[in-house]
Amino acid sequence: MKQTIFLGSPDYYQSETTTIDIDKAKEQWQRLKKHIESHDVTVKVIPGSKKEIDSVYITDAALIINDFAILARFHKKSRRGEEILVADYLRSHYGLRIRHLPEEEGLYYEGGGDTRWSHDCSHIWIGYGVGRSTLKGIDAVEKILKEELGDKAPTVHTLRIDDRKTFHLDLTFLPLPNGRALYYPTLSQSAIKQIKSVFGEKNVVKVPTKYFFACNSMWLDEKNILIPKLPYENYRKWMYEATKMKVDEVNVSEFQLGNGSIQCMSLRWWKF
Repeated sequence: MKQTIFLGSPDYYQSETTTIDIDKAKEQWQRLKKHIESHDVTVKVIPGSKKEIDSVYITDAALIINDFAILARFHKKSRRGEEILVADYLRSHYGLRIRHLPEEEGLYYEGGGDTRWSHDCSHIWIGYGVGRSTLKGIDAVEKILKEELGDKAPTVHTLRIDDRKTFHLDLTFLPLPNGRALYYPTLSQSAIKQIKSVFGEKNVVKVPTKYFFACNSMWLDEKNILIPKLPYENYRKWMYEATKMKVDEVNVSEFQLGNGSIQCMSLRWWKF
């Protein structure tokens, strides 16, 4: 089945903490789009708005499965509203059903940014612990998955992140379609133990600290992975040996200034 990836328009992209070269950012975004499309992946662009300056990091807004989407309930106030842009688009263009999480204190879930699927879709991994998604939010997501998918619902794993440097799970964990997995050392020891119990210790690789954003790569199919360009001579070779996949590289440095990279900028439509 042909994959569909949603990208958020970069037209209104800004950073709360640093100056962005918007022309350069748009050029990098276009190259990212072309790289993804070159692997026979359908790419759809969801428009942003002047108010939602972070909506280019679209993965955080929802989790899309089959004919429904679970909307994020953002803990970070400045990002609230991005999920509505995504919901309106999915409803109007694809007729998807939208599932909302309960509006309860302490119940937060930041979509694909804190969610990773295992290669066979039988396991789903959701991160918490650094002020974004919470255990109450994860429980609410798990309830919806069971309601919607029944006996096809994946096993839900909760992975605690110990360092706010990796504020979302997609900065610290990368499961691959060939049964391997990478993790950044800001995951808790209990989280690493869980990952190894599913993937097998020999298939789990620790990412060197200097390779920040390595886990924010995106696999395109069972053999190809798209990684963010980093300023290290041996990085590409290391990723090839760690992932056992063919490596393609794209520069998204202007988006890394806003603390995001390839996976942060892409929202996959999971169909099974």
